[in-house]
Amino acid sequence: MKLVKQFIRQNLSLVLGTLFLLLIQLTATLYIPYLVAHIVDDGILANNLNTIYSLGLEMLFVAIIGVIAAVACSYYSSLIATRFGTDLRLQVFKKVQVLSVKDVEDYGTSSLVSRITSDVVNIQQVVVMLFQMILPGPLIGIVCVIMSYMISPTLGLVALMSILVFLGAAIIVTKRAVPYMNAIQYYLDRMILVLREFFVGVRIIRAFDNSEYEQKRTDKTFEDHA
Repeated sequence: MKLVKQFIRQNLSLVLGTLFLLLIQLTATLYIPYLVAHIVDDGILANNLNTIYSLGLEMLFVAIIGVIAAVACSYYSSLIATRFGTDLRLQVFKKVQVLSVKDVEDYGTSSLVSRITSDVVNIQQVVVMLFQMILPGPLIGIVCVIMSYMISPTLGLVALMSILVFLGAAIIVTKRAVPYMNAIQYYLDRMILVLREFFVGVRIIRAFDNSEYEQKRTDKTFEDHA
């Protein structure tokens, strides 16, 4: 968390700008159905072509703004993930350099390698998903509640209760998923250890004609991870 707070302080304008673009994208996405409803009610049913044309142009403008905001948000979220991954990988590498021999033996070489490589990549993907999949959920909920309340206070209350129920279910699922994530990490470290031992000792394996045993051992490790 210390590294996350430090990164946010150093890139505050970039993070806030990306969140603002995300909010614009979601607002545009939810505003278009609102305009369509007005086109049907005030334009088509009332046989008013001027209203249809004006609202159609407004809808086109909102769609263009939404597309521009979506592309920009995707670009800057990837930029944030790349910068955070670079800083995190550098900090982990520096920390590994000052570990004692006993600490290295306790963690294991395979575990340290996976921390610097695959774990950092996974965190980068999580950062991208945070802006493209996770944060849009609460923001969509907030905008939906506001727009629903503008149409009908009762409808806004229904939307709010639905969001709270979904949030509670998401928290329960996340808590249940944590043990499985720890198990996946253990088997990933085990797989990297077996592969490292295989590549380092490939000459010895060939010399003692132990390829079949190593093949079964590697396959078993892959199956456990899968």
